[in-house]
Amino acid sequence: MKKVMSNFRYLILAVVVSGLWVLGGCSSNSDPAPTKNIVDLISSTDFKESATVTDDKALDSLVKYVSTYPDLVTLLSGTTQYTLFAPSNKAFKNLLATPGFPSNITLINPDIIKGVLSYHVVADQKLQSALTSGLTLPTLYTDPLSSTVQNIVINADGTLKTGSTNDKIAITVADKKATNGVVHV
Repeated sequence: MKKVMSNFRYLILAVVVSGLWVLGGCSSNSDPAPTKNIVDLISSTDFKESATVTDDKALDSLVKYVSTYPDLVTLLSGTTQYTLFAPSNKAFKNLLATPGFPSNITLINPDIIKGVLSYHVVADQKLQSALTSGLTLPTLYTDPLSSTVQNIVINADGTLKTGSTNDKIAITVADKKATNGVVHV
């Protein structure tokens, strides 16, 4: 009987140790849960142009324009999941350098600017690993003249094809998770 009790204790100990090992392995998530919504994330110092954040990763210009539209702020700070393909400061500089484009963006109809910003948002969270060749992502922008939802298409090389003159837009920063989605710069 002593031998049976001794073996039973070892069996119990083995089950407890195995259970702790399995449970410990399940909680080894190296990615902390996001604490900021999309608006707060893009407004953070991580995306302010500086000596360490270059213009192809900085989002100061985007924050400036999004913040002028309360409904966009509400949308991107709510609880619904979105993916924001965030145009960087460099993208805004390139836009302003386009021949024939107004040098002062305030001269452009605000509805057009809001439409362009909406064109960079898609429903649901789309991590970079889900952005596969040929995938078409309907944006939140509908062309008012044709009533056609505008799309972003993923090229075979992982770049983005949009309505821009550049049909191979590279993602310079991917999978920045927010409480309500994800941001790709």
